[in-house]
Amino acid sequence: MSLFTNLIFWVPLVLSSLIILRLFYLELKSKVTSKTAKRSLIAIILIYFLQIATQITYIYIKLKGDDFGKFLLPPKSNYLYQVAWQISSSYVFALAIGLILILVLLVLRKIFKAEILDKADFYVLLLTVFVVGASNVLILVLASFFLMIFFLIGFSFRQKKITATARVTLSPFLLLTAFAILILQNFEFYQKLLTLLRLT
Repeated sequence: MSLFTNLIFWVPLVLSSLIILRLFYLELKSKVTSKTAKRSLIAIILIYFLQIATQITYIYIKLKGDDFGKFLLPPKSNYLYQVAWQISSSYVFALAIGLILILVLLVLRKIFKAEILDKADFYVLLLTVFVVGASNVLILVLASFFLMIFFLIGFSFRQKKITATARVTLSPFLLLTAFAILILQNFEFYQKLLTLLRLT
């Protein structure tokens, strides 16, 4: 890959990972507020928006400078629009899935009259779903729940019992799983796993 292609790929990945790790650290310190989580979500969306915009601009410039490529540009062809959708569709679907999950949780909270997630947790959920992309959402959610269950089991054995006032949030497990997915998706075996599970 060229230097430009490497930068387009790695810069958003590194920045997103740093944001996730910072939120995870704040979660461990119980210092994540809805304002912090919201700003982190906006930052990550902007990072990937700039990545997508840069990719599309680069492709446009390359096509415009090519004698044959000019015929693939609007209004002569929809090729550029198709490429733009192909690049951004995973994030669009992920954002939609994240919003649907939040809606479901809001409905459940209203039905059971229980604080399943607080406002900051909703932002963290949307952030992690968005950053891993649509094909990784199922793994994100399932792995996060399993991690939380294992933590609760380990905690109960260590503390003998969980007090009624103790509150375990899903956010740190979502952040930890999202970070792991960002790393794993660069390896071939993980892509094969997604294909095996028919998630791609």
